[in-house]
Amino acid sequence: MRCLPQSWWGRALLVLVVTVGLVAGVDLMVARAGSKAAADVAPAKVAPVVAGRPPLPFRLTPVSGTIVLVEAGAVLRAAAGSHVVVHADGHAELLAGPVAVAHPPYAAVVWLPGALPTLGPAARATLLDVLQQLVRERPVPPSRVALLGRAAPRDLAVLLAWVP
Repeated sequence: MRCLPQSWWGRALLVLVVTVGLVAGVDLMVARAGSKAAADVAPAKVAPVVAGRPPLPFRLTPVSGTIVLVEAGAVLRAAAGSHVVVHADGHAELLAGPVAVAHPPYAAVVWLPGALPTLGPAARATLLDVLQQLVRERPVPPSRVALLGRAAPRDLAVLLAWVP
């Protein structure tokens, strides 16, 4: 056994080097097996938020200003721009033309059927579709969307993170 070091420091160093080598070898084998398995599997298709939900019946042009989300019960005195009403069952309708001038001016107004955190899956999916059409930037900057209602800014940030 002349090949082993005589001091305990030498033996500890030898054990450490062998352990690091074994861990690196196992890690390399797992990485190769994982990449091979990933290549064998077809990419999964992402399911829509609500299966079978039809697309919006209208097309919105992206806006450069602020979009305001108005929760049920909140009051918006006057606003210009596109007005989209999102219903609880998930369908949406586009109201014709600007209503009036608001201060501050909003580029678009989205009327919600309830408070933001309490929206059902269908209404939430429709709202995400509307925001996807109105805002080009990804991720959607929170400064582009204002909220009139009782929801917390955290609720809005969580919603904006889901805009595809």
